[in-house]
Amino acid sequence: MNKKVFFIVLALLIIYPAASWARDWYVRPAGGQYGTQDGTSYDNAWNGLHAIKWLEGGVQPGDTLWVCGLHVWDMKTKSYIDKQAVIPTINGASDTQRIMIRGDYSNDPGIVWGAYRMSSSPWVDEGGGVWSTLLAANSFPEWFFQDIGKPKPDSYIVLNRQKSIDGVRANPGSFYSETYTAGSKLYVKTTDSLPPQGRIYANRYGYRFNLADNKFITFYKLKMFNFFRISGIKPVSPPSNITWQGCTLTHGEHSIIWLYDGMDNMKVIDCELAWAGNGIYNISSTLDKAASNYHFKGNYIHDMGVREATQNNDGHCVGAQGGRNGIIEDNVCVNCGTGPLIYTGASQIATNNIIRRNLVKDPHTLGGANGYGIALLTTNLNTSDKSGNIVVQNIVINAKIAFRFHWEQVQLVANNVAYNCEIGLESKRNYNGLGANVYFVNNVFLNTKQYHINWDTGASNFVIYADRNIYYPSTGAMFRYRGKDYTWDGWRALTRPSCLFDPKSFALDPKFKNITGKFTDALDFMLKSDSPAIGTGQTVQVITSDFAGGPILGTPDIGAFQHTTIPRGGISATAPGSGPMPAPGVPGTP
Repeated sequence: MNKKVFFIVLALLIIYPAASWARDWYVRPAGGQYGTQDGTSYDNAWNGLHAIKWLEGGVQPGDTLWVCGLHVWDMKTKSYIDKQAVIPTINGASDTQRIMIRGDYSNDPGIVWGAYRMSSSPWVDEGGGVWSTLLAANSFPEWFFQDIGKPKPDSYIVLNRQKSIDGVRANPGSFYSETYTAGSKLYVKTTDSLPPQGRIYANRYGYRFNLADNKFITFYKLKMFNFFRISGIKPVSPPSNITWQGCTLTHGEHSIIWLYDGMDNMKVIDCELAWAGNGIYNISSTLDKAASNYHFKGNYIHDMGVREATQNNDGHCVGAQGGRNGIIEDNVCVNCGTGPLIYTGASQIATNNIIRRNLVKDPHTLGGANGYGIALLTTNLNTSDKSGNIVVQNIVINAKIAFRFHWEQVQLVANNVAYNCEIGLESKRNYNGLGANVYFVNNVFLNTKQYHINWDTGASNFVIYADRNIYYPSTGAMFRYRGKDYTWDGWRALTRPSCLFDPKSFALDPKFKNITGKFTDALDFMLKSDSPAIGTGQTVQVITSDFAGGPILGTPDIGAFQHTTIPRGGISATAPGSGPMPAPGVPGTP
């Protein structure tokens, strides 16, 4: 290298050190003694999350911050209004120069709590094992914890809410407050009926990463418990390009991850989300600013809308209001109010979204939740663009309604399975004569309890194109169409322009392998060698592999799996398989 080139390179390295010399930084719990405490190594880690240095002398774009150990804010004063536990962050420079915040340091994994230790007021013995203290701040009336970090760093006890002091006195491991507002009394009885000092934790004002306006940050394998909002408070200028991968995110309020207008390019990959009102919620009321280009993949999302204070009309595993180019795939949703659901308000756009290869089990109806498996819904007033959306290769078990659709643009619904649901497919929309448009092929409905299809609309303008499906059993009137019930033969005898009523479908046992013997796992819905689903499906251009990632060769099978597929490891009720991501397209011809 000649001298001129050498000095040019040297100058670039001086000007852009972050791009050229990505560094690792380390932070450990506040209150320790960590060598020089300059963050440069585990032994010299920063002393607590507030000691982290950003930019000059610290974390820069492209760097990795290792969060090590258990981080819990000890609120010794009531100055929570100053947001003393908020952790600032900075932007990454690009998708390849992200800030990486990791929690998987060997032998000392990172755990960060949004709950705080209650130390700002004394505890008063109320008798009978009940103690009281004053709440430092308004609190969510559900999440109070005991003994965080004991006996292991990720150990904790969730206390149970009672409706009176007497209820607390009669139930160890419980709490009660009349109002849960700042200054009101909180009554607690520990699980072992011993004094609570230093053992009880309240919600909302512990640690929180401030993501307002931030971009290009990845949280990787970090445990974040009881955060008020994982995505940050609604900002004027929204964050974008944030990724949560391999994280554990539990014990939230309205939602675990709450995305507003403009929060685009967000990814939630291979995470566990549990115990909140909703799992992931893209919330918007605008025409075309809803969070878009999102990717929610491989997550285990469970117990949404279950605890009393988290019960609501939604309880979504994943819920989105509008949005474009979203992918919801390979997730497992268990005991949520619905599985994946997209809703459009007045004039709201929702285009080119994909819902595929998700396993939805046991959706509930607590708190008025709908118990739907997968749904694309709208307010009747909406006639905006809702084109290019597909729902393929999903498995729904024990739902009130497995699949429900409203949209007037075609929705491709293919190679799905519904087992033991009250209703398989439902559409009732009628807005000034306008109903839904559903292209419904290669699906299997097994052990349906009421209607395989409930197309109970008074609309005059709609399309249902149903063919190459399997419905079993089909005894009695298990099809409802425009106010009347029909038998299998009666359903197939219906005619309407642009519609099909299953002329090449089957009322036969699909002969699933049922490996568990209970139809509780995705692999239960693989096909036996003599299944009538084999080689009787319809080619769908956007589907190139099955639920397990196996290729589709020749004439496809009906259902989520091809009979030739050898399942990969990890496909189970808590870890579905995944395949390639074909772009949305046009369904094949019959």
